[in-house]
Amino acid sequence: MNNIALEKVLKMIEKQVSLGKILLEGESFSKYQKIFMSTNENIKDSLNLVEFEDKYKALSVMASGDHTFNLINKNILNIDTFDTNLLTEYYVLGIKRSMVIKYTYQKYIEKYKDFTDMNANLENNTEALYDLLPLMDMKYRVFWEKVIDFNYMIQKNKQNKINLFYMLFVNLNHINYLINNNYLSNEDEYNNLKNNIVKSNIRFNNVNAINLSDFYKNNRYDVVLLSNILDYFGKEYKKINKVFNYKELLKYEDSIFNIMNKDGVLFLKYIINFSKNNFVRNNVFMDSLIKTSEFSRESIHKVPNGSLDDGMILVKKLD
Repeated sequence: MNNIALEKVLKMIEKQVSLGKILLEGESFSKYQKIFMSTNENIKDSLNLVEFEDKYKALSVMASGDHTFNLINKNILNIDTFDTNLLTEYYVLGIKRSMVIKYTYQKYIEKYKDFTDMNANLENNTEALYDLLPLMDMKYRVFWEKVIDFNYMIQKNKQNKINLFYMLFVNLNHINYLINNNYLSNEDEYNNLKNNIVKSNIRFNNVNAINLSDFYKNNRYDVVLLSNILDYFGKEYKKINKVFNYKELLKYEDSIFNIMNKDGVLFLKYIINFSKNNFVRNNVFMDSLIKTSEFSRESIHKVPNGSLDDGMILVKKLD
């Protein structure tokens, strides 16, 4: 267990409880920040753009764990994960994995509703989280037991209690949005994840996406998922007095290709609000000069997501 991570989480809880309100704190690409509880992407239709094989090895951002769980649902069981936020490991491989192992499809949905209810009962949620502890690896069990106990201790006598999940997480989506995950689209898909997750080999490293090719230089992957991480590269490049332009994008793609197998697919970037009606965005990277009109080897695919279409940029390694 990471003692610094535990200390950061306890302080996060203590500060919000003492102020009596939920705070939106943390900087993107930082090590200890609030965790995405679920994806805001339509991962289901994004992954359906590609045919997967069971033997594939994948590298994916950890985030809420939904990218990883959807890959496992696709029968990909060998997955390296990364994130700049160390707390994602404790959530996904602790709470979320245990929920899938313990609950049926309907029970998972029911518990998700309970955990994301702003007015959730402290005793009920505490008991539900305690029931998950035996299913966790010791590292995560010790961490969450201390978090749960601390939260209960400082809130049990307060009249206005704050749901623990709102103090630690962001993007507590309404349950209807969870159908954007393959594994939650129906009971059969969920059961496939449930059967596969105990057989899967998920490894986590606290790595900045900019450094993936150096950190994983001895590995080779068939699939790499980066979510919308490249939206943050503009700011990161500015810190080193560089501009994230198309030339730099190509360099980055080449660096990822160095850790991919031939014909591997790079899910380069998920684009939120890519198009509506006849309007299509040309600038799809935040804080960047890159335009889609410059693309030479990248392909953009529309991904439905409510009243708007999102987009996914795919790049295939051809040699």
